[in-house]
This record gives sequence, structure tokens and C-alpha cells, in this order.
Amino acid sequence: MLNTIKIIQLNVIKLTKCRHRELYNEFRHLDPDIILLNATGIKDDCPIKFFGYRVYQKNSAGEDHAGIAVAIKHQIKHRPLMDFTDDTLGITLETNIGPVNIATTYIPCRRDYIYYQDFVSLSQRPAPTYLIDDMNARHPTIATADSNHRGTLLSRLIQNDRLKFLGPDFSTMVSNKGRPDIMLGNRNACLNFTTTRGNVTTSDHLPLHITISTAPIKIEPRTILDYDHANWDDFKLKIDETYVNDRVDINDTDGKTKDELDERLYYWFATILMAINATIPKKIIQFNSGPKQSDALNLLQSQYSDIKRHADIFGYTRYMRDLILYIQDNLFEEFRRLQTDFWDTTVHKIDLKYDDHTNVSKFWRGIKRLLGSTKKLCDYLQTVDGDKITDSTDKAHLMKTVENVFQITPEDNQHFDADNETHVLDYLEAERHQLALHDLTDLTRLRDDNYLTCKFNVQDIVNVIKRLKNKAPGISGINKLIFLNYPPLQY
Repeated sequence: MLNTIKIIQLNVIKLTKCRHRELYNEFRHLDPDIILLNATGIKDDCPIKFFGYRVYQKNSAGEDHAGIAVAIKHQIKHRPLMDFTDDTLGITLETNIGPVNIATTYIPCRRDYIYYQDFVSLSQRPAPTYLIDDMNARHPTIATADSNHRGTLLSRLIQNDRLKFLGPDFSTMVSNKGRPDIMLGNRNACLNFTTTRGNVTTSDHLPLHITISTAPIKIEPRTILDYDHANWDDFKLKIDETYVNDRVDINDTDGKTKDELDERLYYWFATILMAINATIPKKIIQFNSGPKQSDALNLLQSQYSDIKRHADIFGYTRYMRDLILYIQDNLFEEFRRLQTDFWDTTVHKIDLKYDDHTNVSKFWRGIKRLLGSTKKLCDYLQTVDGDKITDSTDKAHLMKTVENVFQITPEDNQHFDADNETHVLDYLEAERHQLALHDLTDLTRLRDDNYLTCKFNVQDIVNVIKRLKNKAPGISGINKLIFLNYPPLQY
């Protein structure tokens, strides 16, 4: 019997042979117990194969951008769940606290509804049930800023306590915008779990790595910069001394080649990172991995394992089955009690942290962060005249009007791609002289008649920095606070 389940979920955007090999090589070293694939584009008469896994697949419509697959290791004892009306699949596997259901589905953007009957069926199952899928749903209930019809329908199931949103709390797209891949659970989904992002693949979605366990999951601490105790005067002095000692004039950019500019840019980044490491201390962030196991929970798990082992050897009787169900109910109840106590303790810590009445807004921001939603849904549509439309009927009429504006005839749609491709290629050929790179930089080519080539000064840079959001703009980790404390003479 398992006590930890490792799952990988990914929207593969059509499982071609090349992508199939890439995914297998990517997932092989992770050794997941279950692989959930969405948008496989494989018809039911073409079996999907993964070495070492038993694969179940479904594509009711037989479309290219549809279909799902569930792959589970051969050695794991399981039972497939295939009694669904739409493209939904699942499996049931045995753990040390009883059966657990893992399911997946895929709802393309072109389908403006959810598989309501399948979702209700999953929510009513007595065992812990987890639905990990790509629904393309948006709603504040599932931690997105805006809303669509699929998200509204899903939020009703969540508000009616049929399902609960479990994550993730990060973007699941390569572009870092949007989280179409989500994890839901039924009322009895009370096990410990973690969700992390996987590496980039040929899909525009990121793999979702999920660990579900009946025991506490250890989350490794993370080291971050402690800006509150940074010595900004030493930071500026360190950068100035580096430029003086190395005798580098980073602003001398006239008459330089592309490689020389890249070297200066690399030197600029390296200097900042050196100053950061020398003047800004680091602190360790500890993560709460969830509630710790109680003595009562350990006792119930031991009782369940012993009785289950006895029943497997000597056979099941009615008394044995009733006793197993009774212990399972107590296990789920103890899990829920521990999670409720853990939530209350976490909220109490936030309350103590912002005990002052002037920090009420910070307290509620902390609570919203725990709930996974920090943005408010805009409840109106605004016309070009500035009128705000709040009535649902008027909003639907306005959206229909916008859709009609962008509609084209079937004949134009048939030649749309070819005509536009020809137009783009002709334009690039005609403007080839403007797209060709110069051998050397020449500041005299800067012109004020074009915003892409106009001159700018130090004050323009400072104004842009002030308008930046206080977050890391890229993999360098150099954020707005670093730029604000950068020596002005080095701009």
C-alpha cells in the first residue's frame, strides 16, 4: 500500500512522436507514479504507450486538440474509473488509509461549459478524490483576476461545497500569464500535498508536479535577500569603487560592436551581483508543510493496516468491511480536524503579526494570500464612451457585438493565413535595409522623430524605474529596489 503518490500533469498540445519521446525522457528521471496528459490529440484506436506504465486514454470527439490519457506504473495495484459521460478518466489506488481517486479531464477553450455530471460524480465519491486537469477556467474563486463562463460554473460547485480549489498558486504557462491547469478535490480530499512547477517542454504549458501523501511532506527552506537589513551606502560605494579600480567607462557606447556591447552589459550585471552579495545579507524562509500527524492519526493508520492485512489473508466478512469503513471515516475526520487546527493556528499567527489596528489591511492581504486570491473581479464592462455596463443581459449583448466585429466570411478565413503570410514576407523584403544590423554603433543615427530611436537622458531612466513594479524583472533577480539604490553617476 502506498503512502506517497507522485503525479505529473501536463497539457501536451497534441502528442506527436517527437514530443512523446521528449516527454518520456523528461519524466523518466522524475519517476512519477502517475502521468496525466491533456490535449493529446490521439484517437482511441491509436494506443499511447509509455514504457513501464499502463495507459488509459479517451478522446470522445476524435479531435486533434482534445483527448486525455492517464498512465500509471504497472506494479501499482489500481482500478480504472471510466464510468463518465465526457472526456474524464480516473484511477483508484490503495494507500495506507484506504482508496484514493486520481482523475483528469480537458476542456478546450472552444467549449463554453464544464463536464458537470462528471464533476458531481467525482465530488460524491466517499474516498479522497483529486481532479487535476486543464479546464481553461477563470474566476477569483480559483485565484484568477478575471472570469469566464467555465469559471463561473466551476465556482458554483466550489461554493456549494461539492469541490474545493487546492492550487496551484503560480502560473502554469511558459509566458507566466494564466493558470489554466488546476487541482480540485472533493470533501474528503484531506491528505497532505505539494505542487511545484516543472521544466519547460515543447508545450506552452509547464508540467505540474504534485505529491500527495498520508504523512507530512517536508518542504526545503529557501534563501532570499534580506532587503530590510541591506547597507545601501556600502552598495553604492562598492559599485563606484569597482568602476574606478577597473577603469571602465560603461557609458562609452559609441563606435562599438555588438560583442563589445554584450561584454559591457555582462560586466554591468556582474558588478551589481557582486555588490549585492557583499552588502545585502540573506535570510532563510521556512515553509509550513502542513499539519503534523497526531497520536490518534498514527493509531488509526496502524489499525487500518492491521485489519486490512488480516482481511486479505483470512477473507472479508461483513463485520470486517463495516470495521474498515468505520476506521476510514475516523481517519478522514482526524485529517480534517488537523487541517482545521493548522489553518486556525496560521491565521492566529498573522493576527499576532499585525496586532496593531493600523495594519488591518495587511492582515486581510495575508488572509487573501492564504486563500489563493489577491485580486478583485471587475464587475462591469466599459464602452468606448466610458459608460460602465453592469447588467448581465447588457454585458452579453455588448460581448456579442464585439464578436460580430471580428468575424470574417468563410471564404476570407480560408485564405487568411496564406494572404497574411505573403503580406508579411513582402513587407520584410521591402524593408530589408532597415532590419539589417550595423557593424558599429553610431549615436548620430538617433533621431527624435521616432520613439524607437529618440535620445534619452538619466532623468528618463530614473522616471522609468520609479514606474516599475517591485518585483524581479527576469532571471537576474535585480528588482526595482536595487535600481533605486544604484549610483546615479553610473546610469
